[in-house]
Amino acid sequence: LSFVAKSSAARAARMATSILFFCAGFCFASWASRIPQVQVKLGLNEAALGGVLLALPVGLIVGLPVSGFLVAKYGSRKIAIAAVLLYAATLPLLGLTVSLWQLVALLFLFGFGGNLLNISMNTQGAGVGTSIIFYHGIFPWRMGLAGFTGAATGTLMVRYVIPPFLHFCIIAGIIYLLVWGAYKFLLEKDIHAGGEAPVFAKPDSYLLKLGLIAFCCMVCEGTMYD
Repeated sequence: LSFVAKSSAARAARMATSILFFCAGFCFASWASRIPQVQVKLGLNEAALGGVLLALPVGLIVGLPVSGFLVAKYGSRKIAIAAVLLYAATLPLLGLTVSLWQLVALLFLFGFGGNLLNISMNTQGAGVGTSIIFYHGIFPWRMGLAGFTGAATGTLMVRYVIPPFLHFCIIAGIIYLLVWGAYKFLLEKDIHAGGEAPVFAKPDSYLLKLGLIAFCCMVCEGTMYD
């Protein structure tokens, strides 16, 4: 009976973590599907749009050391819940922007929240003992099932002339419902909990090489996406 209970808890934790991955991809793809409408609303040309969109990866980069510190200090469960709520809450605000600098500030916050969610949910994924390939293959952040669902939803919203703000409110509501059903099954303790929590730690040579590969991949993906 103990083995069955542990197995059931592990499956629930894997599903809860998968829901986090889905929410992250669903939220980002929903934003991406309405970029043209936001561009027209603010009267941005292609050069201006490219500059504005840079605020999102800047938020991601700034959030990297902060995310690692917060997850190490408070645990991935608390940070993942807070991050997904922040990420979804920022989405409707993007639909309300009426100036370029409002959009820049909100995209920075959107990127920051997205990275906070990314680090914490990957920590949860490592904790439940499932290959990271599973999560990024089934519920990846920007592509796969979550991305297709977000893009398809965005297509329907554009087809029926639903304004971005209402569209984003619906997406945020769906994400909040998913999180409400999943948060209680997330792991309370991380596998490497209890250690030091430096804001920045020098990576070793293997991590630097992997980082360089990831950088090249993300340059290609980010360029195509934006």
